[in-house]
Amino acid sequence: MKKVFFISLILLFVLNIKSQPLSRFYNNINGNEFGSNVVIKDENRYLITTFGICDPGTGNSKKCRTFLALNSKDEIVKVRKFINWFKFAESVNLQITNDTIYAFGINEEIWGEKTSWNIYKTNFRGDSLDFFTYEEFDDVVVFPVAMQIKGDYIYLLGRHYNWWTYRQDYIVIVKIDKHGKKIKEIKYGEGHKVLNMAFSMIKTIDGDFMVSGWIINSDYKEFIRPFIVKFDENLNLLEEKKLGTYWQSGINFPYLTGLLDRGVVVTNGFYVPDRIDELGVEYKKYELYPATIHKFDKGGNPIWSDTLWTLIERGTVGARKRIKKLITAKNGDVIGCGYYRDVDQKRWGYLIRINSTDGDIKWEKKYEESRYPNAKSIFWDVKEAENGDIVVTGEMDSNEGWGGDDSYTWLLRVDSMGCFEPGCEKIDTVQLIYTESDYISGTSEVISDYSYGEGIVVYPNPATSLIYVDFNVIDKIYMWDIIDIQGDKMLSGTKESIKEIDVSGLQAGIYFLRIQNKDNKVNSCKFVVER
Repeated sequence: MKKVFFISLILLFVLNIKSQPLSRFYNNINGNEFGSNVVIKDENRYLITTFGICDPGTGNSKKCRTFLALNSKDEIVKVRKFINWFKFAESVNLQITNDTIYAFGINEEIWGEKTSWNIYKTNFRGDSLDFFTYEEFDDVVVFPVAMQIKGDYIYLLGRHYNWWTYRQDYIVIVKIDKHGKKIKEIKYGEGHKVLNMAFSMIKTIDGDFMVSGWIINSDYKEFIRPFIVKFDENLNLLEEKKLGTYWQSGINFPYLTGLLDRGVVVTNGFYVPDRIDELGVEYKKYELYPATIHKFDKGGNPIWSDTLWTLIERGTVGARKRIKKLITAKNGDVIGCGYYRDVDQKRWGYLIRINSTDGDIKWEKKYEESRYPNAKSIFWDVKEAENGDIVVTGEMDSNEGWGGDDSYTWLLRVDSMGCFEPGCEKIDTVQLIYTESDYISGTSEVISDYSYGEGIVVYPNPATSLIYVDFNVIDKIYMWDIIDIQGDKMLSGTKESIKEIDVSGLQAGIYFLRIQNKDNKVNSCKFVVER
């Protein structure tokens, strides 16, 4: 009996860790879109942020971003759409604590005049939970890069943009609480004779923060050199290191990940000359490039470096691999995502897995959707699921759409070996993996938190008693009203009462907050009342 019970436990364990591969394309806006960041909940619920262009080629095109909430069946639960006023940060724009998801971006409506950083709180249903801004930048422009959360505090990384020189010349890190109150702000590189450009920020296993970026001379001509800096939770500088020798311009941005042994791995773009018939010539040419992936121990000492050049590959000079994000797996391996492009400009989504102890490459794979053999793909973000599966989001440009609507958000999940189907053979070069994807167009519910670039946020959404309203042009508001789904006016008021509205007297259902300015322009936002 004990033996049967033990075997049952083993079978249950095996079933729980079984890989759950999936491949989905989502087309949720009339325009181009791609997934930029993804978070996972309960193994099979996802929330993706996307970038895109709405209504291209119509004369009314706009930059737009969305939250894409997916349920356990990989079906769309909700799409929440934003126009210019909420541009997501370029590197890390999503963080999750418990069931709450934080998104980080910028108000692009006033870009160039001042900086308004936006923090938006949501969940895996795509509900609006909270929204606040951080604007204490003394009228300077600071571009949002990355966000990390530790305990009760949010850490935001940005690059200062100098409108006089059209350059980004120093780094800004801000520590705020979860209501937007500033705790501390620091500037790194201000006053230096070189430009300091940040591209990535991570939280280390010790709870400190590391930033990677470039140091560039003032005229952009002589050198580009990657660097890393380390700060503690109080934003005190702990370490700074310049990496390698001078790098030629045009090489990709540096990204990094903290390791379980308290070291760090940093990668940059790398060009791959892979021509076998002239190996001697090409090898010498490649030696002119510095190593492009490095490991440093916790003391900052170099442990290993690699160019990630695979000699077996065929082609000519110009084939390229690019890493767009690095993470550390639960077993200590480093996983990177990005793209692989051959000399014919064919581009695949790309994954690599490296042993962080010795730098040995366990596998490299590029991915092609069987339905779109001529498509071009990039993976922008990668996460590890609890069972060890690897989840990526990115874009697939099918080159088959009309009016510019041919770039889709791609969500791909493979096993820990990078296989879409179990048992794909490990080979000593970049392996091509074919996927079979479902194409999903449209959604069960679309909520637009915008109207022609002027953003409205209502939270909490769904609501029970009070709703709070943030609106980018609050000084222009003349009056507001709340309309039910039949079009009947239920509540109304003036701009003095709009920031906090009592909806406790409304029945459960769907409502629209409608805002009118003195020029009779009307904006609206949908919200739900629950009972």
